[in-house]
Amino acid sequence: MTKKTAKQPDPTATKRVVSPARPRSGRAKASSGRNPATVKVPAASRPKAPTGKIAIPPTRLPTPSRVTKVPLKHFLARAGAPSIDLVAGTEFTFGRNDDCSLPIPSTRVSRVHAAIEWRNSKPVLVDRGSANGTFVGGRPVTEHALAPGDEIEIGPFLCVYRQGDGTKAAAAPLGERTMMEPVDLLGGKIQDGGGLAEVLQGIAFNAKTGTLFVFSPEGQGWVTFSSGNPQAAEAGDARDAEAIYTLLAIKEGRFSFTGELKTDERRMKISVTSLLLEWGRRADELGR
Repeated sequence: MTKKTAKQPDPTATKRVVSPARPRSGRAKASSGRNPATVKVPAASRPKAPTGKIAIPPTRLPTPSRVTKVPLKHFLARAGAPSIDLVAGTEFTFGRNDDCSLPIPSTRVSRVHAAIEWRNSKPVLVDRGSANGTFVGGRPVTEHALAPGDEIEIGPFLCVYRQGDGTKAAAAPLGERTMMEPVDLLGGKIQDGGGLAEVLQGIAFNAKTGTLFVFSPEGQGWVTFSSGNPQAAEAGDARDAEAIYTLLAIKEGRFSFTGELKTDERRMKISVTSLLLEWGRRADELGR
């Protein structure tokens, strides 16, 4: 029986190379393995080509924050003393009466001397028929619409009207008549009547710091003050309170007040008011 031999391939025959089939539409190759498998992509998830104009959402700008308006501050500035705040719309009175907004214990001041009124939200200084007058910038006024920098003088009281934004004080300097400098701030004659007592009241009321010098044929002396409070005094052999009583007895002479302290010593703990009350009691005993 004849055995069939297996047919051997012809080495001279041309080999046919079969290329792998391309994946159909909607199929994708897997990213792993030597023989990648095809993955079907759902039609709904296929990216669509843009048609027509592309709508761009509007850009939202940041909303500006609200600016809080700071109320305007009105006040009266004093040299060497705290300022006095004014309330817009509320009348502010000056006078000798205790019920005035600013009581001024001086014979040069009337009971109700003047007032700051508000007209159309603006301050107006009005004289209330005072005997010695109300002054702005050294000139007598009956009514005056106040402007920043106006210097007000009522008897011994001196101040400057200022405005600010309520967050910081006005930076403009005080005027020459109220500026605290190491030169004479106050000076004049001592005459029988008000005498030196009124000068002491003015220094205390305006809360001044410095030295009061008194010159007279009857004697001379000095008194130091800190914020209107007497600190030390000398007149001849007398010291402190007794020295002030000696100076109060002077009927004629001159005085001057400077912003410099003759001494830094603080030997007294008594107010001008208490000193004047004691001096008045002694004067009554002497029948003066």
